[in-house]
Order: sequence, then structure tokens, then C-alpha cells
Amino acid sequence: MTDLEMSKSEGGKKKLSTRKKATIIMAVILVVAIIAVAVALIVVSEFNVSHKEEGGFVYSLSRGQATILEYTGEDVDVVIPAQIGGRPVVAIAEKAFYKNGEINSITIQSDADNFTIGAQAFSDMDMLVSVVLPDGLKTIPARAFSGCDSLTEVTMGNGVETIEEYAFSECPTLANIYISATSGGKGKADSDYNTQYNMTMPSSLKTIGNFAFYQSITASAASTRKILFNAALTAIGQSAFDGCNRIAFIDYADADTAVSLTEIGNNAFYGCTSLRFTKNTTAGASGVFFLTKALEDRVLESIGDGAFDGCSYSGTSSSRATLKIYEDTESIGDYAFRNVNNIKEVQFYACNPELGEGAFYGASNLATVKYYAEDGTNEDGSVKYSESSETSLSPSLTSIPSLLFYGTGLSGFKLGTTVTAIGDGAFSALTKEGAITIVGGTTDELGNVTGEHFAIYKLAPYYTKETSSSVLYTESNNHYLLMSADKTVIYGYIGAFSDSATYKHGETTAQSHAGQFTFLQNLDINITAIRGYAFAETDFAYIWLPEKLTTFGANVFNGKELSGDDMFYVTFEGKTAEYYNTLLSGNLSEEFLSGIDADGENIMIRLSGGQSAEILNSFNSYFTLTGHYTSTNL
Repeated sequence: MTDLEMSKSEGGKKKLSTRKKATIIMAVILVVAIIAVAVALIVVSEFNVSHKEEGGFVYSLSRGQATILEYTGEDVDVVIPAQIGGRPVVAIAEKAFYKNGEINSITIQSDADNFTIGAQAFSDMDMLVSVVLPDGLKTIPARAFSGCDSLTEVTMGNGVETIEEYAFSECPTLANIYISATSGGKGKADSDYNTQYNMTMPSSLKTIGNFAFYQSITASAASTRKILFNAALTAIGQSAFDGCNRIAFIDYADADTAVSLTEIGNNAFYGCTSLRFTKNTTAGASGVFFLTKALEDRVLESIGDGAFDGCSYSGTSSSRATLKIYEDTESIGDYAFRNVNNIKEVQFYACNPELGEGAFYGASNLATVKYYAEDGTNEDGSVKYSESSETSLSPSLTSIPSLLFYGTGLSGFKLGTTVTAIGDGAFSALTKEGAITIVGGTTDELGNVTGEHFAIYKLAPYYTKETSSSVLYTESNNHYLLMSADKTVIYGYIGAFSDSATYKHGETTAQSHAGQFTFLQNLDINITAIRGYAFAETDFAYIWLPEKLTTFGANVFNGKELSGDDMFYVTFEGKTAEYYNTLLSGNLSEEFLSGIDADGENIMIRLSGGQSAEILNSFNSYFTLTGHYTSTNL
């Protein structure tokens, strides 16, 4: 059989040569490539990211959606449409309107579910007054409106979950935040509600970032602002409302809905000088003060350093707050409530939170601190508590932090037997009789109380003229020293002896002795040390320090103010060079005079015993308060 015959016999088909097969394959590949290029061209055309412009808006397209990049138009009231170039607007790019100094208002009409705004999109717009944000916005980004000096009102949707760092910082005229009616809020039109609460936070808001409203809400036109938080809020960041001195009230909507706030950051409300620690008193407002609510719901875990530092609004005694702290609160930071004057009482319920230095420093109206121990259960099964007669703080606490209750209005504080150490200034600058009670102490015939670790030592009476022109004096026997149990260490002076008061010299009471604190002389106890801040905020012109005192702490006279011709005389009664050399070797703190506010050389250090020029010169260069004191021989 020939080759041709064999080829025909195999199914009657003619076989293709290798060359023809290759040609067919190449043709197929070419067709596929052409199709791919065509598809790619269609995609590029559809999702072109090159810049376009329409109606003054420069925008880009990506995946068929528009992002506004810049505004080049001349309108001062700008409306960003829901669609542009036939495509939905879903985003505003970073710095899109940055430093635009012409626009007065911006309304974003987008109905996109996940609308986004880039960082600094509207920052430093000097003339921007009003903004309406879309309901689909979930995050207000970092510095979005930072530095908008004229921004007065913002409308946003209930869907906002996060306000990032510096978002509304340095917006001094910010006065109103409305929640859009289309997202379930009251909107701008409900004047009754917006009188009750000027600034309502979204119901979905969980986080207010660091410095979010820093140095905003400060203009006089924004006085007594009333803010409403919602229950979803979990964290308030560092300095979030720092310096917002026109905020008067911050409430949750009602007392019944459980809240979620776990953290208040460092300096979160620093310098909010108008903030009340009570609920909004505006007619019709039915809220509850946010801090007391979060504490009593037992969700607030930490209150940061300086969280409410400088919230100095005082109010009347009936309007001041009681803070109830439970075991869920783990820490109260350094100076958290410094100079907060709208608190009258703090109650600790079976808890021992970490208390920071100076946590209640200068809270002048804080009069009462109580500890409540668990005492069975109530009929409804809840824990029952009973006030402790043994301590005002947790019995687990052994050391009281420095400056904890400095300058408060304490009365009847129970210093329990479990406390073995007191930090410098913890009970300094107290003035009320009976400010501290030594639990378990014994009282002698002179009224001195000595406990296991600490003592109260009563000082000789002082006398104050009944009137400036009177020759009659009123005796006061209500000042004393908080001391160690062995009466060697002075922790603090508690009382109100001042320049207007005098002492009895022999049988004579003379106004010529006014302001001379001589009460440490001739004591029948072996005092050896004065701790830091011991005589803080005192208002007398002279003090004598007996020779048996050999150790002196820092800031002993903290808070004393001297100006013009005011003078303060500190007399050391040591007689020998050895005594003064011991002090200068470190027993006398270089910060001894620190904390005195003097505008000239208003302090005279007087040394007894006729000391050498060398010792005087050493004293003149020893203290850190340079330029405000001089040393001399008595």
C-alpha cells in the first residue's frame, strides 16, 4: 500500500502539516489579544483616574465613582452634588478645600453609604461658617476642620462612629452640632431641642480622638454650651476638649440607658472652666451628667492625668456633685480633678483604685470623702454597702499619694490605721477644724491625738481683732500640726493663722505681733523634720524655725504670693556653724523656697548666732528661687 493510500484509509481525512497547525494557533492568539486590548480600553475608559472638571469641581474617577480633589469655583455657598459627570460622588480628597478663604458654607449632598473625607480636607478655611455632612459618613478624619476660625455649626448624620485627632481643633466659634433629621436626629429646625442641647453627638459615635475639639468652643457667642453624648461612646481621647471654656453641661440622654464609656484620656477636659459637674438644668432637658452616669454604671475604667484639671466652676453648694466610685474604676490619674470646685463629696464603694499624685489637688469645695464596705445584699439581690467608721479610703491602701487632698475643704477625713505613709503635701493647705480624724488614736488633756502611725498636735491659741478698730480680740484654738506618731515629723499645718492674727506674748495680746508664726518655738516635743509643702498656702509674714529642726523638705511655703513691698521673713534659730553646714550638706532642700510667687527680692532668710560671711554667701546661692531672697544675720 502506498503512502497516499494509507492516508486515505485512516478515517478518510487528510492530516494537517505542522506548519499549518502553527499558523492556526498564532491566529487564535492574535484574536484573543485583540479582544483583551479592546476590553482594557473599555475598562480604562470606564474607570479613568485622570482629572476632570465640572461646575468648579476638579475630580477623579475610580471604579466609576467620583472623588472631589479641589474647588476652583467662585461660589461662597458651595453645594457638592450627589453626582458629577454622571457618576456618584463618594469622597472628598485630602486637603481638597485646604486654606480656601472665600467659602462661607459647604453642603455635601451625597447619598453614598460609605462616604469618606480625607485628612485636612477643610482645614484652615477662615470664612467657613456652616457645614452639612452626608449621612453616609462614618469617620471625620484628622484635622478635617482644624483651624476654621469662623466655623459655627456642623450638621452630621447619626452614622458617624469616629471623630479623629484634631478634627475640630482650634475652631473657637463652634457653637452647634446638629444631627440630621434624615438619619434620625432632630436636625437644625427643632429649636426647642436645640435650646436644650446645642451640640449633639451621633448615636453611633464610639471614639472622640486626641485633641478632637482642642481649643475650640471658646468664643463669647458660644457661652454655656450644652453637649449631649450618646450611650455608644467608649473613649474620649487625650485633650479631646482641652481649653473648651464655654462648655457648661455634658449629659447622657437619660438615666436608664446603660452607657459604654471606659476611658477618659489625659487632659481630656483640661481648662473647661465653665463645666458643671451636674446635669443640664435647662428647662425640658432630661439628661444626666455624663461622668457620674459612667461611674455609677460601673463601666469607666480609667480617668487620665489632668482629665478635668482646671474645671474651676464652683456654683452653689446645692449644685455640687457627689462622685461615686466602684471597683470597675481602676485608676484616677495625677491631678485628674485639680482645682475642680464643683465637687462636694467623693465616695469609694469597696474599691481601691490607683490614685495619682494630686488627684484632688485644690478641689476647694471637696469636704467629704467616704469609704463604703460591702455589707450583704439588698432585697433585689444587689450588693449592699455600709459606710466605714475606720477609714475614708480603702483599708488596702497603705500609702497616701503626694498632694492628694492639697488645698481641699476636707472635714472629718478618717485616717485609718492601715495607712503607714503619707506623701508630701497630701493634707497640706487645709484650714478646717477637724479636717482629719486619727482613727484609733488616744486623746490627751490638751486635745492632742496620737494614733499608731500619725498624730494631731494642737498649737497654742491665736487671736484676731473683732474689727479693724476694735481693742477686743477673738481667740481661736483650732490650728494644729499633722505629725508622725512620735511627733518628730511635721507633715502639714492645718489652720488659718494669717497676717491679721497675733499671739499672746506673756499676758499681752498686741497687734504689733500680727503675722508672726512663733508656734514652733518652745514646744515640748522633739520635732526634727518639716516635710515638703507643710506650710503651703499660709498667709503670715514671719516664721521661726527652732534649732532642733534639722531636715527641711521642698516647697514648704508653696503658694505664698509676695509682690511690691511684701516681705516674708524665715528665721533659723540654730546658733552654730556646724548646724548650718549640716543644712547646706543636703538636709535643707534646695527647693525649700520653691513655689513662692515673688516679683522681687521679697524673702529674707535670717540666720541666728552671727554666722560667717562664707555661710551667708553659701545660703545666698543655695536655693533654686534665685533673685527673690537674700540671707543675713539676725
